[in-house]
Amino acid sequence: MIEKLTHVPIVVSDQEKALKFYTEVLGFEKRADYQNPGNPRWLTVAPKGTDVELILFEGKYKLDPRAPPERTSRSSRRAD
Repeated sequence: MIEKLTHVPIVVSDQEKALKFYTEVLGFEKRADYQNPGNPRWLTVAPKGTDVELILFEGKYKLDPRAPPERTSRSSRRAD
């Protein structure tokens, strides 16, 4: 059972653009921004006064995150 949520990864194509959007448009605050040699940049933002942080992870989706198109309706099925 999950007792507390602290970090949520968000895949972004550009960390700088995402940081600007979350901080300047949505009013979030930057919580962490560092990179250890050989590792990806760790960049997090959060709404002020909350414990949960969004990890702005730079990458590309391997799967399309959108819902699949709806199947054809029953009325279009052919009766044999």
